[in-house]
Amino acid sequence: MKNIINKTIIGTAQLFSYYGISNFEKDKKNKKKAVKFLNFCIKKGFRKFDTAPGYGSELLLSEVVKNKKNLDITTKIPSLLKYKKKEKFKIIEKSVKDSYIKFKQNLKTILFHNQNDINFVLNNFSYIKRIFLNCKVPNFGFSIYDLKKLKILKKQIKKDKITLQVPINFVDDRFLKVNYPINYSISGRSIFLQGLLINKNIKKRLNKRNRLLHQKYFDYLDKNSINPYEICFSIIKSSKIDNFTVGFDNIFQVNQFIKKDKKIAFLNHKTRIKKIFSNKSILDPRKW
Repeated sequence: MKNIINKTIIGTAQLFSYYGISNFEKDKKNKKKAVKFLNFCIKKGFRKFDTAPGYGSELLLSEVVKNKKNLDITTKIPSLLKYKKKEKFKIIEKSVKDSYIKFKQNLKTILFHNQNDINFVLNNFSYIKRIFLNCKVPNFGFSIYDLKKLKILKKQIKKDKITLQVPINFVDDRFLKVNYPINYSISGRSIFLQGLLINKNIKKRLNKRNRLLHQKYFDYLDKNSINPYEICFSIIKSSKIDNFTVGFDNIFQVNQFIKKDKKIAFLNHKTRIKKIFSNKSILDPRKW
């Protein structure tokens, strides 16, 4: 269990927002409740946390971990698309400095949040790399959705250390089939697919066809007495992925994670369930 906890990054996008298709938690602005959740995770041995300025949780997380040591914080740089070149450099530098001031030595990684900023970063790689080094941030990289973006990165970044955050869950294993360079650190996200894979009760964002597929998926789980948490957590044992960001909505879900057996493979069931999710649009939250 200790190895699994060490491999897990606690996501914070859901703390102050209704992130996800099944996040119905009340009191989203309840700071006391969020602090209790974060401190509970730390008490249970979790040392890695993922945040971003746009989540509304970055400042709160920095306050919770202020006097704590040996943590590993990942945050993001907002989208640069709407800005001119000179402004982009200023935003990168300000974002990196602001995040370092918040987290100090606990800040280990900063990712570019929008995958469409990749070309700009690659075209100015040496300069941007110096910004991170000057601000004492050891790792930077990208949050990506598409294999095409990964192909671009692999073609141009061959020696520099880089971190990639990619969507991985047991019904969408595209990024598990890739051979990664040794200098790439891979962080999985969306193991619950924004809650779609663990909750029957979802928001009305899916079209009729995908809602029927979602219902068919839970019918299959019920018929075969499969706990949705267990089958989702089973992906974490993958040796190709260095760590996973998991967005728990509450302490109950954290306890479910700690208690459930991650060694169960579910191989035959996963093959059958993947056939249920044959419509690829259900695997990409951007298309819901």
